[in-house]
Amino acid sequence: GRRDALSDKELQGLHLFRTQARCMNCHNGPLLTDHGFHHIGLSYYGRRNQDLGRFEVTREKADLGAFRTPSLRGVAQAGPWMHNGVFPDLKGLLRMYGNAMGNPTAKAVAAGDPYAPPLSPLIRKLELNEADVEALAAFLRKYQNLAAEPGLAPAFVDELAGVGKVLVERIQREEATLYPLYTA
Repeated sequence: GRRDALSDKELQGLHLFRTQARCMNCHNGPLLTDHGFHHIGLSYYGRRNQDLGRFEVTREKADLGAFRTPSLRGVAQAGPWMHNGVFPDLKGLLRMYGNAMGNPTAKAVAAGDPYAPPLSPLIRKLELNEADVEALAAFLRKYQNLAAEPGLAPAFVDELAGVGKVLVERIQREEATLYPLYTA
């Protein structure tokens, strides 16, 4: 690839995407999606506008609040974001991920509600500062334009796909250990 393909800020965003921000746990492969279903805290469980996600189709308790991981291709132009359009600003969405989505069902889980969907174990508080959020947003805006830059996209996408495959395999092993009944 070209050394000048990413600015310093975009390169920092890529680094964060792969590491501290944990984006690659779900957003990996050529389309930057694991095609999996995860509860990230947007089910509005027990509140107005409740949306139980995949559970509405499967009626499986393990699917409560789970939504498919979307591709990040063209993400910077895809707003408003999330299945319900609740985030009008990409940086606001990144800040919310940085705060573990606020863990809105924690009280119901702690109270023993058998249907309260726990957050995916992949969602954690990230300790991102404003410069980190800016860098991630810059990288995501750049990512959508990679296909238009000759000689850059294939190597870049292949690299993300390779790293993503390793992460997906690790996550699948961890989930099989944490949730043996749901992954069998």
